[in-house]
Amino acid sequence: IFDSFVTLHVRGRDISKENAKSVNARNAFIFNYKKTIEFLISNGINVVRIGDYNSYPLPYINGFIDLTQEIYNKNVDFKLLSNAKFHIGTSSGPLNVPPMFGKPVLLTNAVNPKLNFRYPNSFLIPKVWQNKEDLNEVSFHKLLKSDLQLIEDHTEFDKYILRENTSNEILLAAKDMVRFLSENSNANNLFLELCQKYDIYLSKNHIPPNDKDMPLAPSFLDKSINS
Repeated sequence: IFDSFVTLHVRGRDISKENAKSVNARNAFIFNYKKTIEFLISNGINVVRIGDYNSYPLPYINGFIDLTQEIYNKNVDFKLLSNAKFHIGTSSGPLNVPPMFGKPVLLTNAVNPKLNFRYPNSFLIPKVWQNKEDLNEVSFHKLLKSDLQLIEDHTEFDKYILRENTSNEILLAAKDMVRFLSENSNANNLFLELCQKYDIYLSKNHIPPNDKDMPLAPSFLDKSINS
C-alpha cells in the first residue's frame, strides 16, 4: 500500500475480450489496462478499480485493488474519486466526480470526442475508426469532420469498424498524466501548452477549436499531428 492511488473505472462489466461487439461503444475490455496498472504500481501508485459488482476480472496484481470483485457500499466511490491522484476511466458517471475536487481525469476509449468538458489538467484518447477492408485508420481530424464522431451505439457502421485503445495507447497516455503531475513540473502550464497545441492542430485542419472541449493526450496528439 503506497501513499497515493489512482482510481480506475472501465465501463462494461461483461466485456471479456478485446473489441467485443457491444450495444454501447463506451464499453471496453479491462485487460487492455493491465500494462498501465503495472506501470503505476511500479511507480509507487496503487490502482483502485471501482464499478459494477462481478465485472470481468484481471489476474492478481500486487498493489491492484479490485473492488468490483466485492460487494461494497458505493458511497466509498466518492471518497476514492475525491482523494485519488487522478482518475482513469471511460465515458461514464464516475468521470465527472474527480474534477469537482480538483483531481484530473484521463478519459480513455472516448466516443463523441468533442463532447467532453475541458476539465483542468485532463485529457483523452479516443477509440479509433478503421476501414473494414484494409483496417486503415480514420485520422482524428477526419473523424471530427464526419458523422462517425457522433456514433456510440455501434462497433460497426457501414464500411467502418471501431477499435478500442490498445494497451500501449493507454499506457502512453497514463505516462503523460504522471509526467504532468510530477513534483518537478507545473501541471497548469503544461496543460495550457497542450490546449494551445491541440487548438492549433484543429485550426490547421479547418476545425473550429472550442475552449470547452477536452484536448487529446500529448502522445495521441503527436500521433495525430504526424498522421
